[in-house]
Amino acid sequence: MRRTAVLAVLLGSCLLGQVPAQAEEPRPNESYDVQDEEPVWQLGAGIGLVNNLDDQDNTNAYFLLNARRRVHRGYNFLSSYMELEAGYWKFDRNRDSLGPEKDLLIGLNGVLVLHTVAVKFFFGAGAGVHFLDTAVLVTQSGGTHTIDSDSLTKLGGNFHLGFEIPMGKSLGMFAQGRLDLVEGNRVEVDTTQMKIVGGLRLNF
Repeated sequence: MRRTAVLAVLLGSCLLGQVPAQAEEPRPNESYDVQDEEPVWQLGAGIGLVNNLDDQDNTNAYFLLNARRRVHRGYNFLSSYMELEAGYWKFDRNRDSLGPEKDLLIGLNGVLVLHTVAVKFFFGAGAGVHFLDTAVLVTQSGGTHTIDSDSLTKLGGNFHLGFEIPMGKSLGMFAQGRLDLVEGNRVEVDTTQMKIVGGLRLNF
């Protein structure tokens, strides 16, 4: 009788010792958490083209810098970021043309990143301030025309989408297209800007 009781106690202890180990095993249908794989900070730099849709012949080089901070843990292959950006383009114009000669953009965006096996897709929107140097045609008395330069500050918004191809854990190559809408009239401001940019992104 005493031997039976001892065996029962030992068997019960073994069963109880296995419960925590079984509870720690992942469930087959548990959502995949990309937090360990998606970086907290990202720094990007790119170069591309900007086309001012108000003037189809006005296409210029565009330079972009941005910094992202993850604000939401990624569940089901989706995570979100806040992005601070700076963009710049300059038009070495023919003096018969009108519109901005320089446009410096400082903006803040919200970005969603969708993860797949080999590619990351991202979608974003935001607002910013455009610091513009413009050239405006001025009509003088007697019908003569001169071009007067001025500096303007305008608000704007943007929508963008693109993809990133990882090139290791700390580096990725990205490409994006975006549409910028700037307040103002078309005579002094390029109100609609289409941009295509490619570059590299550092992850850490």
